[in-house]
Amino acid sequence: MATSSPSSKHLITLCKNGECKQLLSELQQPATSQVALSDEYVVIDPDVGRLQKQFNLQRMLEAAARAGHADTVELLVRFGQQHGVAVSNLVTPLIICDALSHENSLQVLLKFHAVEPDVFSLRLPLGGSILGAACGGGPNSERIPRKKYLGLVRHLMGIGYNPNANLLTHPDTPGYLLYVACWQACREIVECLLEHGAVITGSEATRVAANRGRIDILEVLLQYGANLNECFTQEGINGPPGTALHAAVASRQVATVEWLLQHGADASLRNIEGKTAGDLLPTDSDEALKDILRIYGCHVSID
Repeated sequence: MATSSPSSKHLITLCKNGECKQLLSELQQPATSQVALSDEYVVIDPDVGRLQKQFNLQRMLEAAARAGHADTVELLVRFGQQHGVAVSNLVTPLIICDALSHENSLQVLLKFHAVEPDVFSLRLPLGGSILGAACGGGPNSERIPRKKYLGLVRHLMGIGYNPNANLLTHPDTPGYLLYVACWQACREIVECLLEHGAVITGSEATRVAANRGRIDILEVLLQYGANLNECFTQEGINGPPGTALHAAVASRQVATVEWLLQHGADASLRNIEGKTAGDLLPTDSDEALKDILRIYGCHVSID
């Protein structure tokens, strides 16, 4: 909620709704143009009535970007340039974050790219990046597996971004982009990263896919040479130390356990704690999981 005039609220509504023709007509009026190019106090904390001065044109861009209206974004950027607004005020991290909230993010970002060639490298709040967000597959509101950023990932890979890049948010985690994709994104995004040289070894890609029951991801990882018996020494959110099979058993992923055993997972391997996958069988596991392990000659610690 803003303490702005009806004129600025009206302009923001036009941007939100993508009413480009009407917006263009109104911005040609000197009075309306002045509103768009002015600052106004906006309530940013309704509980205490805290105000902050904001640039109306930025607010309009945020509304258009959040709604995925690329043509409206183009109009506003052109309008800003015609009136001498600095590019840094037209392409901000917050506006880019708003663009990333919509599945039409690539088309919107390309409009910003026309005036800011480095837009895809822009650092986002809290050290985030467009590449890191893209590998997550889609906005957080989208259910896993996320696919709305598939076009964005393909674009970034196509213009030379590195799928093995270390991110500011995870500087000591090699393969983090592939790891995130295997956890959250659709198969096509994972495959795109692999096609452009993403390194599987050390990324925990197999373990996170097994832990989440992502057989679709394990299939594509195997096609690109993944070692299903790669052993990880540390416990994490993706399960105990060990292999993908350790993770799948610990998380009761019955179909995934069977798939792994069918495709060469070695149930005799022990993790750093000396435990096989069968030793990690949860006490409340159903008989189906126990039967699969027994069929493949695995030791089952619970009878």
